[in-house]
Amino acid sequence: AKEEDVLSAWAQVESNYQRRLDLIPNLVKTVKSFTEHEGETLTDIARLRSQMETVQNESLKLKEMSSSAAPRLEDDAYMASMAEAQQELGENIKGLMLVAESYPNLRSSDQYLELQAQLEGTENRINVARMAFNEKVGEYNASIRKLPESLIASIGDFQRKAYFKAD
Repeated sequence: AKEEDVLSAWAQVESNYQRRLDLIPNLVKTVKSFTEHEGETLTDIARLRSQMETVQNESLKLKEMSSSAAPRLEDDAYMASMAEAQQELGENIKGLMLVAESYPNLRSSDQYLELQAQLEGTENRINVARMAFNEKVGEYNASIRKLPESLIASIGDFQRKAYFKAD
């Protein structure tokens, strides 16, 4: 039951990651449409497009990681690579938002403001889901180390689960 709680909590984390990934194409499309109309600063547009490509590539890489196989929640390296990829994606999204800030028409666009609010909400949901996941991992790991559960855990080959660690 505790292992199922861990898997369920991880599914919530992944669900929120997927929500963020689903929002990215809309954000990129909105920013791209405004920057193409502005055309005043070629350097900003080039940098913006470069960041958009990076964000899209990170998003594809994360989708591949999530869909490849069942999550390896016992593997600290897997959890670390997931955290690193998510952090990199987050930094690229922030960079995209910073460049977009130099376009006043875009900043006041209803579509952009709505996407920005949805991304902020999603980031908060991700944080809450990560905390819930780590709480369930802690409960699970503690339970398989206590007697008599540790005896049952060894018979059932229940392994310690890795915590999600992010900077």
